[in-house]
Amino acid sequence: MSSSKADGEANAIAGVGLQVVPTVLGELVVLAVVENSPAATAGIAPGDLIVAVDGQTLRGKDFAEVVTQYLWGPAGSSTVLTLKRPGRAGQEQKKIDRVVLKGAAGKKLPGVEMLVPESKGSSGVEN
Repeated sequence: MSSSKADGEANAIAGVGLQVVPTVLGELVVLAVVENSPAATAGIAPGDLIVAVDGQTLRGKDFAEVVTQYLWGPAGSSTVLTLKRPGRAGQEQKKIDRVVLKGAAGKKLPGVEMLVPESKGSSGVEN
């Protein structure tokens, strides 16, 4: 790999490999986990409820802000998700690395619009 390509990926916006939707309170429900992503490796599953990111509670926060400021970040950085799993008492924390997810937006769920890092300057919604 050339150093310019490596530098480009190091400066790229990266994610953890989750498709999420907000609850009315602002927390995030995991809809899908990207195959072979850091989130999949960490054992996050559809239906998990993310209640905080890096210790910041999500209640009352704007969805787009949460995704762009908390879930996305520089490739190689990490984040800590606090989540609740249906059927289990309490909360658990998962430290997850952010990676450049190539082709992750290829699988779309019906009726779900995807926010993508490349679109942050515009509406941030993939059509």
